[in-house]
Amino acid sequence: MEKEVQEAAERLGDCIRQDSAHLSFLEAHSVYGSDQELKELRAQYGELATIIREKQAAGEHFQEEIQAVQEIQQKIGQHPSTQAVLDAQKCLQDLFICCNEKMTEVLGINFADLAAAQQDCGDCGGCSGCGS
Repeated sequence: MEKEVQEAAERLGDCIRQDSAHLSFLEAHSVYGSDQELKELRAQYGELATIIREKQAAGEHFQEEIQAVQEIQQKIGQHPSTQAVLDAQKCLQDLFICCNEKMTEVLGINFADLAAAQQDCGDCGGCSGCGS
């Protein structure tokens, strides 16, 4: 990568790091990760998943555990910290979309499509991932 392009990318990264959408996401993610109630719910979820796998391997019924997992998933999904992360993530995604739209406008090609990781299909099978 040319030095000028690398420096411009670093400046863009710095600007994004300072943007309120990024800062809000980091804060919400930190609160989510340290929320004691959510930690307990995730631990319960993990325990139930283990029980389900064990019962499934033993050929036993585990419908009660499935219901408990669904209840935990609902509690996690509706938790205010989870909602705050999702809201902050949406704002950050909107920022990335705006950045992509501007890059697409400047370059005349869809920046995100080209920047997306391509699968390595091995021999060229016409997937256009290798540009052949």
